[in-house]
Amino acid sequence: MGARRRLPGPLGAERPKAGAAGPTLPAMPGNKAYFVANDFGALQYWTVPLGITSIGVKIWGGGGTGVCSNDDGGRVSVGGGGGCVVGAVAVKPGEVLQLYVGKSGTGHYEGGGGSWLWSRDPDGALTLLMVAGGGGSGAQYGYNARGGAGGGANGQDGAGHPGASYGGKGATTSAGGAGGSGSGSGPGTSGEAGTYSADTSGGPGGGWGSQGGHGGGGYFVGGGGAGGWETMGGGGGGAGYFNAARASAVTTFTGSYNVPGNFSDADRALVGSHCAYGKCSNECNAGDPGTTISRSYSGGLVVFIY
Repeated sequence: MGARRRLPGPLGAERPKAGAAGPTLPAMPGNKAYFVANDFGALQYWTVPLGITSIGVKIWGGGGTGVCSNDDGGRVSVGGGGGCVVGAVAVKPGEVLQLYVGKSGTGHYEGGGGSWLWSRDPDGALTLLMVAGGGGSGAQYGYNARGGAGGGANGQDGAGHPGASYGGKGATTSAGGAGGSGSGSGPGTSGEAGTYSADTSGGPGGGWGSQGGHGGGGYFVGGGGAGGWETMGGGGGGAGYFNAARASAVTTFTGSYNVPGNFSDADRALVGSHCAYGKCSNECNAGDPGTTISRSYSGGLVVFIY
């Protein structure tokens, strides 16, 4: 799917899941434009139509990846889901919006990319409007060392084995997440301020014999998990952001491990039931939902309502 494509019908719709009610946006016409991650990680653009001065925006970061090990009972380290930000953004007719939709993690332990939205002036100057954090990746060899979910605000900490300290910490809206650490492992790298062009992974995981998970991308990126022999951690989720001078009626959502923020939203399910979910890079019979979605689209999403 490319930019500006309108999606017909219930494509990839899933049975509704129980969860909190979604946010309420100001009443708007039903026109929608959908943007998903492309293979090249390229920027995409959308021009505000004539007569439009406010749009609804829903933005999700990409899901992280992980592994499913058939050793020791098939313990999994699935990646974290993407965070979500929903709100109304003040715009001008003819204004160009520039966006980068976060890709899902690839390989065995890469975090998901954050999704970014800017306003682009005629002279090329950019004003950042929103960011949704990507999910951290799981550790290399399972042990339920899952990646933390990305945030609409703060990211979630990655899970650790044998204790929580081994997981990379989720980023906050003001700082990158700290790297995981613990006895018998190499420490993960702390996260930092994110940039759209380098945010597919956050802080790298540590490694003494096995690789800790990478943090998720975002406004600030998640910390990497610790890595060692049977001691390891998933990466922390990336953080989100919104520009309070341009956005109103904002709700932020942090996911829970492989489940993305605002997972029950109908637009997310329309694009694909696994959109923005954390995943495994392989599949096995471990009884975990993340092990069945390695071949499904799990990158981020941006929706404009106008």
